[in-house]
Amino acid sequence: MAQPPASGSSVNRDLGFKVRSLPTIPANIANDTTDGTGLAIDLKGYEGATVGVYCGVSGDTLSGSVKFIASVQDSANGTTGWADLAATKMRITKYLDYSGSVTITENSAMEIVDAAAEDDVYYEVTILPGAGVSRFVRAIVTMTGTHTNGTPICAWVNRGFPRVEIAAKS
Repeated sequence: MAQPPASGSSVNRDLGFKVRSLPTIPANIANDTTDGTGLAIDLKGYEGATVGVYCGVSGDTLSGSVKFIASVQDSANGTTGWADLAATKMRITKYLDYSGSVTITENSAMEIVDAAAEDDVYYEVTILPGAGVSRFVRAIVTMTGTHTNGTPICAWVNRGFPRVEIAAKS
């Protein structure tokens, strides 16, 4: 007879006890970097994290002067000292043409998006264990040039491997 699913049961396979997802950039139409600056997510109490960053089809004609790039940053206090994570601290999988015929590139990099063939992209970023990442992380989409119509964006952080059991959701 199966045991009831409880946080300590041997049959518990509920990811809700192992992972917490929080928005760092709530879904919006970004026209400038302010729209694309993520909220600080605290990794205290967690051993690992992934960051998902989605940038949709731009409403503007992208070019060398109208472009954007996504990145993941860390900070010791969640307020100041934000810096892009070094490539050695993360593994990136890129999904291009996310809503169409997806092209997947493993061990990719976050690249400048300056043409229509490059937007509609999703990045799955794994923060590598033991890489020396600071306590707080966020995503940021840096916009360059005049983005009159904007680009739909959103990002979230999945915190995982809690050091202690996650309390029930309230």
